[in-house]
Parts: sequence; structure tokens; C-alpha cells
Amino acid sequence: MGEHIPDNVEGTDFSKTLMGHGGDKRPTSQFYTFMPYGGQSYGRRGVRTDRYTLVIDRKIGKPLTYILHDNKNDPYQMKNIASDNMPLVNKLITEELIPWLEHSGDVWRPTEVSAKAVNAYI
Repeated sequence: MGEHIPDNVEGTDFSKTLMGHGGDKRPTSQFYTFMPYGGQSYGRRGVRTDRYTLVIDRKIGKPLTYILHDNKNDPYQMKNIASDNMPLVNKLITEELIPWLEHSGDVWRPTEVSAKAVNAYI
């Protein structure tokens, strides 16, 4: 710690916290990504906050699958509550997931991909 970090290194400096000093801003969520081999335009993306875990599965030619768990009331994540909580799903997408996608340069977005899409597997 205390070494110069090159500008081309991505990440967040939490050294103050690790050294027992305050001042580091705690993130509001963690980013989750799964890209099947051969395609960045589909796969799963998600976020986990203190309270909720949201995962969106995007498959070529299929509707999006939303998975939402309440980490407080269902810590083992046994019940998918997404279909009954779409306003919350949309809020998590807007406030947590999209900023992570933009920050990481990920072009994936929670929209359906036609099976006939020219670049479906790129």
C-alpha cells in the first residue's frame, strides 16, 4: 500500500478502510456479470444491495428472465419475488445496474434480443 497505481488500472481505492482509517465511500451495490463464451450481448447481469439481489438473464430469441430476492426476509434466496415487484426491479435497474454497466463499459442492456439479430452472438 502507498505505491503509485498506474492510470490504466481499474478499480476503487479502499486502502483507507484496510488501514483502519475512515473516509472511503461504501458502494451501494455489487455488480454481477456472466457472459457465455462467444457473446457479450447476452448472458446474465445483476446487482446485490444490502437488501436485494437482482439478476436478469438475457437469452437470444427469448423473453428476459428477472430474478429478485429479498436478502433480509429470504436470506437463502429461495423465492423469486420479481413478478410481484416490477417497480422495484425497474428502480434497481435504473439506480444500480445501469450505472455499473456504464462504469464497466458493458454494452449489455436489459432488452430482448431477436433470434434473427445480425450481431446476436458478438
